[in-house]
Amino acid sequence: MGGGVGAAIALAVFCGLVASGGNEQPDVNQRVQIYVDSGFSDLQAMVDNFRGVQRDGVVLVPPGVPPMLFSGGMKCAKWSGFPKEFVEGLVGEIREGVAVYSVTCFEDAATRNCCFVNAEGRIFYVVPPPAGYDPRWVLLQYWPDFYNQPHNPSETAMMAAWLDPSRVVVQYTLVGKQELHDLLTARAKKDKDGGMFLMNLGSGSGGPNISNLLFTAMYSPSNGWMALELSYPTNFTNHVEIFSLDGGTGLIEGWWTSRGTTDVSTSTNYIVWTDTTSSNVEARFYVAGNGDLNSDTDPDGDNLTWAQELYLYHTSPTNSDTDGDGLDDYYEVMTSVTDPNNGDTTNPVVVIASPTNNFSWVWMP
Repeated sequence: MGGGVGAAIALAVFCGLVASGGNEQPDVNQRVQIYVDSGFSDLQAMVDNFRGVQRDGVVLVPPGVPPMLFSGGMKCAKWSGFPKEFVEGLVGEIREGVAVYSVTCFEDAATRNCCFVNAEGRIFYVVPPPAGYDPRWVLLQYWPDFYNQPHNPSETAMMAAWLDPSRVVVQYTLVGKQELHDLLTARAKKDKDGGMFLMNLGSGSGGPNISNLLFTAMYSPSNGWMALELSYPTNFTNHVEIFSLDGGTGLIEGWWTSRGTTDVSTSTNYIVWTDTTSSNVEARFYVAGNGDLNSDTDPDGDNLTWAQELYLYHTSPTNSDTDGDGLDDYYEVMTSVTDPNNGDTTNPVVVIASPTNNFSWVWMP
C-alpha cells in the first residue's frame, strides 16, 4: 500500500523564543502575534513567500526528479487583503474546533502562472506572471554572471532545468487571526512540553489529508533534540527512512546522512520522530523517503530505494548501473565499496578475508 509515495522535503528555520521566566513558553497572545508578523497581509505577500520557498528549495531537489512538495507552514491570513474570488474558492476543514484552509501553490511550467489549489484538489485562483518574467530568475540570483561565462549548450540547459522554480510545490495552511487564537488556546491546554515554542508547519497533530509524505510540525522537546511530525496518506503502510543534512558546506555538497528507518502507525496518518543527534547543530535539513523496496520505490530493481539513490549515493534511480561499468549500484556501495558514479571499476573485484585475524579488504586488480 502507498508504494507510489517517494520522498518529501521540509525546510524550517528554528528560532529560540525567550519569555519571562527563562524557559517559559510565550502566552497565546504572543504566539498569535508571531504568526501575524510572519503571516500574509494580502495575496501578494503569499506569492512573495512562495517565490522565496522556490528560490531556497529548488537547489535541494535533485536533477531529473518530478516537482517536490514543500511545507510552507501554517500562516495567519488577513482575509481583507485577499481578492473576494480567492476567499470564496477556499475549502475549509475543522481542526480542533476551528476552520483552517489547506492551499497548495505551484508554478505552471507552460504558462508560468502561479496556481492555487484548494483542499478539494481544484485550481481556484491563478496569478499571471509579471511582465517580463524570466523562468531563469533562480539561476540568475545564484549565479548572476552565468550567461556571461563560457558554457556548453548541454551544461546551460542542465542548469536551467535543475533550477527551474516550477519544480517546487508548496502547501500552506491558512487561518484567520481569531481562529488562530482559538486554535492556539486549545493547543496550549494540551501542551505539557517545556522549552522551545512549537512551530507548526502544516496540520498540527492529526495529520492532514495528503497524497505524499509531508513534515507537518517540528519542535524541541528537550536537550536540544528535534522532534518532527511526519504525515502520510491514510493508505500508506510502508516504512519511512529519514535523512538529514547540516547547513554550510554540507548543503552545497549535497551528501545526506541516513538517520534510520521507522515504522508508521496504522491507527493514525502521522508519526513523531525525534532526532537525538541534533544538539549543538546550528541548521539541519530533513528528508523523508519511502523505505520499502517495490516497483515504485526501486524502479531499476537494484535493491536501493529511490530516496537512497538520490540522497545517499547520487546514483540514478532508473539505471541499476549508473556508471555503466558492469557492476550494479547496490553491489558497488554494499559489497565492493567502490564509487557507483565512476566507471573505472570494470576489473574484477577480489575480497580478501582473514577470519582468524578478523579483517578483510577489497582488491581491484
